[in-house]
Amino acid sequence: MNKTILTRHPSLPYLFHFRMEEDIVEELHVYPEAADSILGNIFVGKVQNVVKSIGAAFVLIDSERMGYLPLDDCIHPIYVKKGSSPSIQQGDELLIQITREAIATKEYSVSTNLQLSGKFCILTSQDRKIGVSSKLSKTVRATLREWMNEHRKSEYGYILRTCSATVEPNIRLEEIHTLEEEMDQLIQLAPYKTPFTCVKQQPAIWIRSILNSNPEITGPILTDQTDLHEQLHSYLRQSSTNSFEQSLYTDSYSLWNLYSFEKVVRQALKKKVWLPCGGYLIIEKTEAMWVIDVNSGKSIQGKQKEKNALKVNLEAAKEIAHQMILRNMSGICMIDFINMTETESMNQLVSTVQKLLSTDPVGASFIDLTKLQIMEVTRTKKERPLYEILEKDIAFFGKTIDETNVIC
Repeated sequence: MNKTILTRHPSLPYLFHFRMEEDIVEELHVYPEAADSILGNIFVGKVQNVVKSIGAAFVLIDSERMGYLPLDDCIHPIYVKKGSSPSIQQGDELLIQITREAIATKEYSVSTNLQLSGKFCILTSQDRKIGVSSKLSKTVRATLREWMNEHRKSEYGYILRTCSATVEPNIRLEEIHTLEEEMDQLIQLAPYKTPFTCVKQQPAIWIRSILNSNPEITGPILTDQTDLHEQLHSYLRQSSTNSFEQSLYTDSYSLWNLYSFEKVVRQALKKKVWLPCGGYLIIEKTEAMWVIDVNSGKSIQGKQKEKNALKVNLEAAKEIAHQMILRNMSGICMIDFINMTETESMNQLVSTVQKLLSTDPVGASFIDLTKLQIMEVTRTKKERPLYEILEKDIAFFGKTIDETNVIC
């Protein structure tokens, strides 16, 4: 049975969000208590500089934070104050949305394609196409696209989520009208806003994480934190989103200890990950990318080396897909699988990896296989990776394990 658990670390200032399937943690999100995420918020930004050589503009979000805006993204920007040039220029004030947190030395990523998210639909301000979840069948997608064409506004774009296919059309349409009214009002009031004003603030990041998930995958939401239970209950009531089942756990033995989450977090910070067959993975982070080495251990000794190598590689592929989500790995990932000589074996491995990555909640893709059989994979950057969030307290999580095995 699927379930989602919200709890706090017993001694460190972190809120943890675990999504579990059959008591196995499939997703792990960590939110520092003192940090306020601005991901998804909409601001009146001010263009500080336009660098045509790299095809980007740098936009001040406020007096201290800078955003990176690709020029290709500026299709129909909503200006609050515009200079004489028809193109974006220094000093322009416009509406921007934070699409990615600042990660390491990289600035925030921002977009002029504003998005308002509902349970069944996402409304966009400048990408005026109609999109439908690729997880649905072609027939259902075609039906939904035709329905959306009949009810759309030409100045907006629409993305229909997977769960939109199972809801009554009138409920779906009611949400779309609500999103359209909110976007209309946001655009109408924009000219009266001053630079750095936050015109749309998202709910707490942990609430957003839950709202953006599929209730069938999320399952019941359980927490032993009264304030979190009340916050979520209040927000769901206000937003008329009632598909999530909530429960407050009141036993004196905490959820953190009940599910041994300390061990889960420590394992997710280790470089070495054991496989059921006796092989193992070595996961390391370099400045430019993630590197994963698949090792056979003693599992392919003896006869039928090709068959055994394929077995280890398939197990490794499944675990790598799991670890990428668990650790929130993003960007480029190079995977060194055990060498195989038969084309059929390699094709089976590539097919398995592609299938596993297609279910990634934030988006991951198989890119290529080099002549040295190094697999290139990418994963969308949304939040900071687990090791980076816990970096200041990495020593705490390394107390009971070999600290040389901790990614840092």
